[in-house]
Amino acid sequence: MVWLKNVTRSGMKCQPWLSQPPNEHSNILTLSAFPDHGMDSRHNYCRNPDVEKERPWCYNGEGTNPEWEYCDIQLCFHIPAKF
Repeated sequence: MVWLKNVTRSGMKCQPWLSQPPNEHSNILTLSAFPDHGMDSRHNYCRNPDVEKERPWCYNGEGTNPEWEYCDIQLCFHIPAKF
């Protein structure tokens, strides 16, 4: 089962990854950062594309602080043998 979440843990809607406003980000993320090819200009799902953070996150799409926030997604401890 795939979970598609696009809200931060405090309830703010995520900003689309390929958009700069409202939170401009200097580390331009490219489509290669998303190996499942599930990306287009509307895509605003919680991700961890650079693997520098502890878990899935997104930019705050409402343009208020904080600029980015973790998403409330549980970690998977069981990995199916075939996926």
